[in-house]
Amino acid sequence: MKKNNSGITLIVLILTIIVLIIIASITAYEGKELISKSKVQTLEINMLTIQAKAKAYAEEIDAKTWTEDESNKDSARNEEFTADKIGFTGPINITNSDVLGQVSQEITNNYVAYEVTGNALINMGLKEIKDEKYVVIYSKDNYKLMDVIYPNGVNYQREKHYSLSNLQSVLSDE
Repeated sequence: MKKNNSGITLIVLILTIIVLIIIASITAYEGKELISKSKVQTLEINMLTIQAKAKAYAEEIDAKTWTEDESNKDSARNEEFTADKIGFTGPINITNSDVLGQVSQEITNNYVAYEVTGNALINMGLKEIKDEKYVVIYSKDNYKLMDVIYPNGVNYQREKHYSLSNLQSVLSDE
């Protein structure tokens, strides 16, 4: 009598399941990393949009206040930045040393910071993030030197990132 061994064995079935589990776990991990990176890149794009608009505002304000004497220039700039057209609030103090540690020393030596309000975000075309907080930080010595801060920070690659410049350096290293 001839024995028919045409089915798969239990060992082959177990090995196949183990291989599939390993492939699924690798895929899930990579998918999670891709989702995390896309969220960080979205944040970076939002911050770049805010930076571009804030630079345009700074140029306009510098043009308006260039005739002011130095003692009045700061207050004239503050009035312009907090005016309804722009809608920033401030100037504010940044007390978190981790945040300031990620901003260029050139800026933090003598800085002024403004919170970007929901109305300002809507005016910038970022109405979908109007409930989030952002801060624009300028060097008082040169308003063209600036950075954008996300005060809540974003966790990426096991570190917390607050500033646009820091986020860009991390993403460019990949």
